[in-house]
Amino acid sequence: MPQSIFKKQAIFSWDIFCRVVDNFGDIGVAWRLSADLAHRGHRVRLWVDDASALSWMAPLGHPLIQVLPWSNHPLAHPDIAHEARPMQAVIEMFGCELPDSFQQAMKSSNEKPIWINLEYLSAEPYVERMHTLESPVLHGTAQGLKKIFFYPGFTHQTGGLIREQSIQTSPSFSFQSKHLKIFLFCYEPTALDPWLKQLNQMPVHIELRVTQGRAQNALERINTCDFNNIQINNLPFMTQELFDQQLRECDFNCVRGEDSWIRVIWAGKPFLWQIYPQDDGVHLQKLESFLDLFKAPQIVRQAHRVWNNTPKTTHLHPFKGLQMPELTPANLKVWTDWVRVVQSDMMAPKDLTSQLIDWTTKSRLK
Repeated sequence: MPQSIFKKQAIFSWDIFCRVVDNFGDIGVAWRLSADLAHRGHRVRLWVDDASALSWMAPLGHPLIQVLPWSNHPLAHPDIAHEARPMQAVIEMFGCELPDSFQQAMKSSNEKPIWINLEYLSAEPYVERMHTLESPVLHGTAQGLKKIFFYPGFTHQTGGLIREQSIQTSPSFSFQSKHLKIFLFCYEPTALDPWLKQLNQMPVHIELRVTQGRAQNALERINTCDFNNIQINNLPFMTQELFDQQLRECDFNCVRGEDSWIRVIWAGKPFLWQIYPQDDGVHLQKLESFLDLFKAPQIVRQAHRVWNNTPKTTHLHPFKGLQMPELTPANLKVWTDWVRVVQSDMMAPKDLTSQLIDWTTKSRLK
């Protein structure tokens, strides 16, 4: 997207609050958003209860981003003594609930900050209905203020997706070699063992690049001694830039959660997305909504349903009795063609950061 478009937008200062629930998805999205704002000239204070992942995810930081520890009295932190007040816009990531003292400071400010609750990403229909709804605070410390519920999404009626100015999309993929590079970033899918056995029987050499953490742990539980056709390469923790580069380099990508879900589509390669599994099977509805929205071909649907199956959801249609489809050249072509259509469709709506800036600009003019 041309830089001149961004120059037309107002420049603000932002407080972004994030709690790390599990894994690295929350802080990953929070940092990408903070960095995208900073690259456009905005100042950001990122308040987080566990910033340890940033040591490898974004080791160089950014001069316009100040990472600060979450506390009950954030504005008492000595590093901001000269500016111990809320910024112009405040984002609470994924309903993390701002500290009471900060809410009080927002209420006491002469110029009330724009208060945005940035929700999780979903392709479900309710997202369009709920996006930008205002919620007045009727009781508690922040009584009298209002917050905006901002929903990222895939359509023009949603808040869009994080898409940096420098986003790189990969050229069309055509599998013709005797070497298939597969990126593995997952939880512990029950289909992993049978799928690896299937891959080991393919007439091509498989290079399996396994990410640090739960993916490597999942692989350690599997007997890989008989896999004579699979080369396993364990990867270290990576910066977000190197993570994105891996997705572009590999021929097939397995990803999990929210942040990598979007990055793998920008990479333009065939992929498997694993949602954080829930025992009641609620995550399956989210999966089906995404597949339906982008009219996924049967091979893609089948693979995702198998990959997201759990012991407690085996009785649920449409998972029962399915097996992982083979990664034949013909199947990979169908998969790739679909991903490129999805990527093109996702490039059409305005990106999330631009929409947040636009909404803040409009709200401050009211």
